[in-house]
Amino acid sequence: MNDPWYYVSAINHGESGAIDFQACAGLSSPWFEGHFPGEPIFPGIAQISIIWDSIRKNAGPGAVITEVKRLRFRRIVRPGDELSVAVEPDKNKKGQYAFKITAGGELVCNGVMVTADSAGPGK
Repeated sequence: MNDPWYYVSAINHGESGAIDFQACAGLSSPWFEGHFPGEPIFPGIAQISIIWDSIRKNAGPGAVITEVKRLRFRRIVRPGDELSVAVEPDKNKKGQYAFKITAGGELVCNGVMVTADSAGPGK
């Protein structure tokens, strides 16, 4: 699950399909170039991309994001921040995943990602 702009370690897969892992975006991540000079931050879209990367590994090759609900960004992420990521599938709603990212014990962002098969229902 390593991408050129972030690194993952300590991946744990729970019996319910839950995924917990550590992620870190180093200063060399392209997300920090120009975002923002002298005050680099890891943008929200990059955080959502980390969540999606972990979900699509289990959702299958035809999965697409259809919605992100109740999304809240609560803390700025700086270069080198160690992120703890938790993704939990909703056992009652197929294709829904609650997620949470924390750094240093503080909530960074949380929400629900909804996915579907790109072929659509019944195809």
